Amino acid sequence: AITVPNPPVAFNYQPPPLGLATEDAVLKLLSPNEPDNAVLAADAAISSRAQQRACNRRRTSFVRAASSQEYYRFDPRMSMVDNSLDSPGGAVVDATGECPVVAKTFLNAATCRLKPECTPADFSGVNITLDDDTVKRFYRRARRHVHHVTGLRVDAPPYNYGICNRPSRWLRTTGVCAAPADLANTTTFSVLAALAASNDRSNPYVRDIRITGPCEAAVRGASISDVPTSSCWTHVHDDSHNVYDFSFWVSAHEGVAQADQRYNPIAQAAREGRADIPFPEGICTYGQSDHYCWRNSKQHFQFVGRLGDTVDFDDLPKSLRKTDMLPDAATGVPLAFEACGSPGETTNDPNQPIGYGVRMLDNGESRLFLHREVQRDENFRSMVHNNIAVRAPDQLRQRTAWALSQVLVVGADDDDETERWLAYYDIFVRHAFGS
Repeated sequence: AITVPNPPVAFNYQPPPLGLATEDAVLKLLSPNEPDNAVLAADAAISSRAQQRACNRRRTSFVRAASSQEYYRFDPRMSMVDNSLDSPGGAVVDATGECPVVAKTFLNAATCRLKPECTPADFSGVNITLDDDTVKRFYRRARRHVHHVTGLRVDAPPYNYGICNRPSRWLRTTGVCAAPADLANTTTFSVLAALAASNDRSNPYVRDIRITGPCEAAVRGASISDVPTSSCWTHVHDDSHNVYDFSFWVSAHEGVAQADQRYNPIAQAAREGRADIPFPEGICTYGQSDHYCWRNSKQHFQFVGRLGDTVDFDDLPKSLRKTDMLPDAATGVPLAFEACGSPGETTNDPNQPIGYGVRMLDNGESRLFLHREVQRDENFRSMVHNNIAVRAPDQLRQRTAWALSQVLVVGADDDDETERWLAYYDIFVRHAFGS
């Protein structure tokens, strides 16, 4: 047997003096051999807003055991599902409403089976209107941070360009403008003509047009009255009132991970029950407030539509296609789904210790890579292989499989996908002795 000492683990910063006292919680040790690691088995009472913010701040949260005055830092774990040959498709994944997807091959074809519960029904043709109530429901029912953007300006770099003979967005309010722009009659006529001729007239809030007639620079940010329709049209930012899913940004924003933050401002709009999210304080905080931040950050937001648009349910981003968002009378068409399992793909126990990101050294020279950085794809299969080679009880079978893999060699350039290589290697393991 090989004995490898448990290496020390250090964090690059100390958690701030803010956490949860756990007198009402239960801390369960991972194992008797790991007295320094525990699982919060029962929720602590959260009595103050500061404690609630600490709990929401997932990357730096920790709890303090009141009896021993010891601190435990939050360590998120991955929970996998069973998708074995005996149970193809496994259990429906709660977060997506779907089942694991595995390609049908000669290894699993005999056990694949139809499981219609593994895919949502087809609701194409069912329309969803992106009004304030619908936007709020995405958070109430699906816990997705969906909002329409307000506060973007048209006079701030890099968006302070002219709008003549290019696409522009105009916001409609009821009644004549309180402070209409002082524009030449020809410019006013060009704008109103473009608004009237636009095919984009189904949205009650905004309209995207192109001004092709006489136009002057002062039209940027201008308000123009349309007396016959009792409307006031104001030029706004091209992204104003766009609806985005900000769920990824809630945890990915660099400021959220800062140790001195006491709450998550990106999630604040949803917690307050708002449909809008203001720029910059709800999006580009922590010293970044100019519109370059919006331009650089927008790639992280999932575009849904414009406030007031009517969209097909099946055209929504996959993460938002929840049946709870459908109208009460909506009916879908069931779809077929063939579920296939993978040999040995089973669930895990998140309560067990995790050692990713740690390198074990022997006298500082020869390295035994039982745990390597998971950021590099090629390290996955070496971790699996090395752990089995060292710890598996059927050493003769494992060594025979390794010998066979050196005879029947396959390879591909620039292919670091883990599962396909392990699936190939497992063939030798299962049939090392012909059975």
